[in-house]
Amino acid sequence: MRLRHLLCCALLAGSLVGCWGPKDDCEGTMRSFESIVDGNHWDSFPDIVHPPLRKKYGDLNLTRWVGGYYEGARSFKFTSLQASVAGNICLCQTTSTWTQKIRGHEAETFADEYNAYTLHLIDGKWYMELPGSAKVQAF
Repeated sequence: MRLRHLLCCALLAGSLVGCWGPKDDCEGTMRSFESIVDGNHWDSFPDIVHPPLRKKYGDLNLTRWVGGYYEGARSFKFTSLQASVAGNICLCQTTSTWTQKIRGHEAETFADEYNAYTLHLIDGKWYMELPGSAKVQAF
C-alpha cells in the first residue's frame, strides 16, 4: 500500500512539472501564460519569455514585472485566442476577462481586454516577447 501511495505521489509531481513552461504550439504557450497569471505563479513567467529578453532583463525583473502588473489577479481567462503562424513567428491575438483585487481597493473587473503577443519558435518550443516590446511587422 505504501509503495502504491509513493508511486501516485511521484506521478502527480511528474505531471505538474512543465505545466507553465513553453509548449510546442504557440497556443499552448499562451495557455501557460494564462495559468501563470490566473494562479499567480510569477516565478514561472521567465520560463516562457523569449530567451534574448530573459537574458537582457533577468528572471528577478521579469518576475517583478508580471507580478506587479497582474497583482491581485483572479479568474484570469482568455475568452478568445487566435494564432497566426508564419515560419518561426506567431502572432496571438487574445481577449481576456479577469478581476483584480488589491488590498484596500474595490475589486475591478476587466472584460474583453484585447492584447496581441508575439512568440518565437526556438528548438521546437514557443517563447513570448514581453507585452509591448514587439516590433510591428507584416506577415
